[in-house]
Amino acid sequence: MEKKPVSHISAGLLIAGIGILLFIVYYFMGLSYKKGIISWLPAILTIALYIIFVINKSKATGGNETFGSLFGYGFKSAAIATLITVAFVAVFLYIFPDYKQGLLDNMSAEFDKNPSINEEQRDMIMGNVDKYFMVSAIGGGIFSNLLIGVIGSLLGAAFAKKNPKPTPFQ
Repeated sequence: MEKKPVSHISAGLLIAGIGILLFIVYYFMGLSYKKGIISWLPAILTIALYIIFVINKSKATGGNETFGSLFGYGFKSAAIATLITVAFVAVFLYIFPDYKQGLLDNMSAEFDKNPSINEEQRDMIMGNVDKYFMVSAIGGGIFSNLLIGVIGSLLGAAFAKKNPKPTPFQ
């Protein structure tokens, strides 16, 4: 019996769901503002999920896929996941304004550690960050989610078994 590949919509929904779940867990466990490897775990896990979905797509079709079609599958999944995740973050920031304040406080504390930034510069930067926070959060979310999706899709397409059927023109 032939395996049916998971659609890019289902893959995107699942990846977005896992990303949102991780975001919520990080928020309620107080890990959102931490630095180090713990802050990279969601990105690494998401890249691994893209790789798994792309490889499974290739397996389900018997390897009769090209690099481009596998990458396209992963990128379409990333687009779906990005739309859902960014919409969630926008709603989350509206419901939990303390998350924004926590990020601003964390940024201010980092500025206090840097002696080359004076009080006036810090206030100006913090004012601009506060003023354009939602735009930055949405733009940064779109960019970072798509970048992670591209990396995962490229790696998945590279690792997947490929032996596409020849076309009549070959």
